[in-house]
Amino acid sequence: MGGGLAAACATGHPPTPGTKSVLVPRLLAGGLKIVLGTRVTAAGSRSFEGAAAIVTVPLGVLKSGAVAFDPPLPDGHTRAVNALGFGALSKGFFRFARRTWNVDNAFYQFLGTAPGVWSQWFALPSAAGPVVLAFNAGERGRSAESSAPGDLMAAAPSPGDSSATTTAPSMSSTSAPRSGLSTPTRAAPTRCTRPDPATVTGAVVSGRDAAGRLTHRLSG
Repeated sequence: MGGGLAAACATGHPPTPGTKSVLVPRLLAGGLKIVLGTRVTAAGSRSFEGAAAIVTVPLGVLKSGAVAFDPPLPDGHTRAVNALGFGALSKGFFRFARRTWNVDNAFYQFLGTAPGVWSQWFALPSAAGPVVLAFNAGERGRSAESSAPGDLMAAAPSPGDSSATTTAPSMSSTSAPRSGLSTPTRAAPTRCTRPDPATVTGAVVSGRDAAGRLTHRLSG
């Protein structure tokens, strides 16, 4: 789940239109009823039976032990959960009085006096308005997420408004040391495919891979 989409689920406010956090889930969830601003605590008293199940939950939920598996997860899955960690990717949306740029979906690298601070900027489509998205990763991301909104506003050249997503934890990633992950896992880790780490593409591909493996196994 992307940071923007995670924020939408937590606050009930949709993420900025035109971003992948909106487009990919909207495509995959076509025809489904989506409820925002609601915290799910239980599914009720219903139970479902089947030959197998694919369970996709955030890595932080697995690490917390909030979900009980009976029988327990295989040792390989448990080692993978323990070996994976989290990074920080803070997203700051800055709205200006007007658009002073003509290129949509453009990515800019800014080299300032402080290395890595507000260094990655993405110009959203014109449909989103005069809005640019700034990324801060790693230690810079954690600093941005803990900063007051006024401090974030001061970091950009006179924006009219700003907002930031704060997800705890953020992107799943391979921790150091990489013990337990010398070979690909058989689970469906979100955003952890080797070719597409930390991306929506990785989340979709890993889920489809798990479904394909399960279908092959059940079909004999």
